[in-house]
Amino acid sequence: MLSAASDAIVAIAQAAVPGASVSLGPPVKRSPKSALQVRIWLYQITESQAGRNSDDPSAGATGARPAQPKPIASLRYLVTASAADERAALDAIGSIWGEVYAHPVLERRESVAAEVPRLRLIVETLDLTELSALWSTLEPLPLQPSIVIAAHSVVVALPQVDQRPLPVLSGPKPVP
Repeated sequence: MLSAASDAIVAIAQAAVPGASVSLGPPVKRSPKSALQVRIWLYQITESQAGRNSDDPSAGATGARPAQPKPIASLRYLVTASAADERAALDAIGSIWGEVYAHPVLERRESVAAEVPRLRLIVETLDLTELSALWSTLEPLPLQPSIVIAAHSVVVALPQVDQRPLPVLSGPKPVP
């Protein structure tokens, strides 16, 4: 489900900046003749605290154990734009910001609609310390026009787990 959130942000960027090359991955160094390029880099995944408030999966009245609730994640993306013309890059970031602002809630597909709330997108502000820490991981790239988009209520797919109790292989050991 993490890839679905990434795909949604790519689609928003493509709608906001038609004709730009939009792709997933960390920012890249621009060349003097480069066309407008938008890069969307997932740099942080955290567990959403709202997901921790779901019901305890203990046994119900019939003794059947309900399904384990799926963890809910919050994702943070660094969205950068680069072009030979700096104004085009600035306009692209502004257009993407406007598109997220205009459409902050994305509908879920029917297959997961009952499991979690809708996907919420927010443009976040980083303070100077956070911004410096983030861009220092990208050295030697020069700073580029960028925004951070947070995606909340992202379902994390879990592997199938056998819910049967583990067998008892032996009794208690005798005390000498």
